[in-house]
This record gives sequence, C-alpha cells and structure tokens, in this order.
Amino acid sequence: MKFKLKKGKKAAVITEGVITDVYPSVFTVQFESKGLKRIVSFNYIDIVTNNVEFFKCDENETKIV
Repeated sequence: MKFKLKKGKKAAVITEGVITDVYPSVFTVQFESKGLKRIVSFNYIDIVTNNVEFFKCDENETKIV
C-alpha cells in the first residue's frame, strides 16, 4: 500500500509500506527506506483527520517489503 503521511500544514511524505498488525485503537505499518526497516504505529483518528491516507499500489510498481 502507499501511504501519505502529513508532516505539517503543507509538507507530506508519500511512501510504500505494509500494514503488519491491527489492534482495537491502533494499527502498525512496516516501512523500508534505504535498506532500513521500521515499524510505525498510527491511531485510527489519524485516518479520520487525514493525517494518514493510504492507497492501493499499482501492480506494475509494487515492490515486496
């Protein structure tokens, strides 16, 4: 999946990641950047407030993390 993460009023980062776990109040996503893997957790309120958006990747550009 592709994720758009807001970093301020006008700044945003678009990156590819995998949802690894889902819990009642949070979900975790694994990102890989420059060979480093990291897991980040988000609250569902982040989706409601548009601080995190996610999109299905195009099959032609998807890489496996």
